[in-house]
Amino acid sequence: MNMVAIVPRIIRLRDAPGYLGMCKDYFNQEVRPCLTELQIGSKGVGFDRLELDLWVTYTKASSGRAPIRRILWETNVATSSQVLPAVTGFGGSGRASTEDDFAKAVTHAMSKRQKGT
Repeated sequence: MNMVAIVPRIIRLRDAPGYLGMCKDYFNQEVRPCLTELQIGSKGVGFDRLELDLWVTYTKASSGRAPIRRILWETNVATSSQVLPAVTGFGGSGRASTEDDFAKAVTHAMSKRQKGT
């Protein structure tokens, strides 16, 4: 019998820090302000798994530093024509990250996900 693990699209607040492999306090302080909170019922809060993944992608692209505390992407950033906020001063490569770098990283991550790799 083939068992397929299904990862939910919406990750509840209690599970989001574990999904990212971090403690609750760090998640609430550094990650949560960058995400869109989704209401689940009358009291529940969750986050889009793809947005959590984008946070990780952006953090990796920023040499492991957390993103600036503001909304960094639109719901459909891969096809959005809106210009993303410039991010400078991060990284150790001697060159600043740009909004084009972030958009390219997101597009690359989204294309891999759509191809199933």
